[in-house]
Amino acid sequence: MEDKKILLKDLILSASQQLRQDFMEIQENNPHAAESGAETEIILKAFLKERLPRRFDVETGFVVGSDGSVSKQCDLIIYDAINCPIYRKGPKTYIFPKDNVAAVIEVKSKINKDELNDAGRKIESVKKIKPSPITNVDQPVTFSDMIMTNTLGCVFAFDSYTTLKTLSENLKEINSKYESQYWIDSVAILDKGVIGYTMQAPFNENMIGWFGGACVDEFPIPPYYIHLVKQESGDLALNHFFMKLMTHLTFFRKRSSVDFASVLGSDPKQIMTIQGYQFNLEKKLVPAEKSHYKGKFVNPKIRFNLYSKSTRDLIGQVCLLPWQDGATITCSVSFNPKVIFQHYFHTLKLKGIFVSAEKDVNMWFSSVLPIKDEEFIKASEQIHKDIISVRDTDDDEPPPTKI
Repeated sequence: MEDKKILLKDLILSASQQLRQDFMEIQENNPHAAESGAETEIILKAFLKERLPRRFDVETGFVVGSDGSVSKQCDLIIYDAINCPIYRKGPKTYIFPKDNVAAVIEVKSKINKDELNDAGRKIESVKKIKPSPITNVDQPVTFSDMIMTNTLGCVFAFDSYTTLKTLSENLKEINSKYESQYWIDSVAILDKGVIGYTMQAPFNENMIGWFGGACVDEFPIPPYYIHLVKQESGDLALNHFFMKLMTHLTFFRKRSSVDFASVLGSDPKQIMTIQGYQFNLEKKLVPAEKSHYKGKFVNPKIRFNLYSKSTRDLIGQVCLLPWQDGATITCSVSFNPKVIFQHYFHTLKLKGIFVSAEKDVNMWFSSVLPIKDEEFIKASEQIHKDIISVRDTDDDEPPPTKI
């Protein structure tokens, strides 16, 4: 007998079909329960309990902070079952400490703007409770240094009264009422699609991943555009929801993993940007500036061409790209970019990081920093003893290859 390959994508698809069948059965046999959402929570809860890593469990209840603040009641709370003390274990509701709550999910039978607004209030009440800072008590969760302490806020619905586009506009309006770290991170409609936030690096048209979860107070400001998008993913909606959830859980104060490509398979569906955002220096997401829009993008006005002192050949360029009330330093060089960024961080007495714009692309940029034009200009005049730095003319012509 020929061996058959088992695809994780198909397993999640099968689970999606079963969720739909279970929901339809509730509608037919107990329509009042379907409308109230009580039994629909049970369906999704059972799905998650069976498939999440054993480290995590799912219950209904409240989230409490170390200062005694308590959230509104949440439909589903995903918590670290190995490390979490349970403050209350009742027949229907539990109470969990915020430090061990990885995600909350509001479950709706059929969602509209009012239901989404209700979910937004509940998710905000959880996210407003601050987690404890990372200390030496926290254990590494992966081989990466990344540890997530924030709580992901999701909405899952079995159906919707409106289109994904309308629901996206509703989410944009509802989230605008709150500070960005308290936003709903994603909305999934079974068999229809998902709404959420993606990241995009400067000078790169491709989306590089999903963004979600409130940011903690101490974090380097990422020089990424954050876009609110909707994706008509059809029967792969549950796959996307599960993938985003697992991405967050992977880095939540211990280890779990999943092959994301296997979950999604080949997905040709297109996504539509609803709204673009940027972080400001207060670490809040605000609507992106018009000068960063596609077709309206304004190239950095302050640029320095870098030449080798020994050969006089062009070896790179550094620019100051305005970013809300700050700026990011962009760099394209034929040598280790660490030399460039360490110079600026040291000279300007700033803490920051630098990241690649895209794999195999010679473009780097710093985290968003509080830099004034004159500070950047002065720091750019003498970068390294082996480099000649020349201010570029503002004519958008390619720089001379030799001086």
